Amino acid sequence: MLALRRMTVETEFLKWLVLLFAAGVIALLLATRLANAAPQEPGRLPDMSAEARPISSVPAATFSPEAGPPLALNDHHQVLWGILERHRTGEVEEAIAQWRQADLPREADTWKGVALGAAYLQAGQHDEAEEWLDLALKANGDNAVAHYYVGLLRIAQADQAREWHDAIGPPAWMFIALPKVMPNTRSMYELAAIMELEKAIELASLVDLDATLAPALVTSNEQSMPTVRDLLTALGAQRYPARAHNALAALYTDHWQLDAAEQHLDAAVTERMNAPFAYRELGIALERVGRYEDAARVFMKAFRHGDANLHPAWGVFRNGWKASRAV
Repeated sequence: MLALRRMTVETEFLKWLVLLFAAGVIALLLATRLANAAPQEPGRLPDMSAEARPISSVPAATFSPEAGPPLALNDHHQVLWGILERHRTGEVEEAIAQWRQADLPREADTWKGVALGAAYLQAGQHDEAEEWLDLALKANGDNAVAHYYVGLLRIAQADQAREWHDAIGPPAWMFIALPKVMPNTRSMYELAAIMELEKAIELASLVDLDATLAPALVTSNEQSMPTVRDLLTALGAQRYPARAHNALAALYTDHWQLDAAEQHLDAAVTERMNAPFAYRELGIALERVGRYEDAARVFMKAFRHGDANLHPAWGVFRNGWKASRAV
């Protein structure tokens, strides 16, 4: 029986060698084609602070001469389209000013809160972002997009927080609505981010992308009112479920919940948002804990989904060899 098992392991390892050879050939071909391309650093999580700058006060809305005079605030259709254009072009301060000036019915609070929360988060103003996302969730606690942005907010807060290695507290914390995270350690912010992003994925099917931002304002010309889809496109969040999967994979990898990380990476790939470098990092983590067969499989996924260099190919070979020796 031992001899048979040994032969099975060796046969399996030979299969890995064949795969390695094929992977190496493909990697060399791709490396040759990409030799002149500028290297790109892997991106793990959405960066909401690229244009961060303080907003001491909300400025009045500005309009270019080509755009004509300011729109009347009671013309909700044109006002909303104008605000979405400010989001689309990255004019964060102008978008914030126009949202706060617009006289909208209370039924628009959910999406107004989401939009302002996203804008303040992009501006690096976390307290204001939390205030408006709180408003959005009070208006509709099942709003998946609001939960997604709260998750990004918690990640941003975690990046600025320190870990309290001697912190003592209960083993579990409940987060109701949108409270302050206590204690405000990096780990607690990341736990809150995981909870919010999981909630965003769970509730994504409930979002009606074709619903108007303020149904009560719809006139006979229904096509003139912006929809939820239009808002998400302007915010760059139209693929938020896949982005939530990628963010969760990174968080779970950092917290050594490696099976959950792989599940979320696979889900992101299913939604056609590949994360090849994330697969590589997961493979490294699996190798560190001695899960060599799983590490080899994940390195193969990294290669298959766009990590076109010799690192994942070498990872397949190295971990295949370690797995065979461990038997």
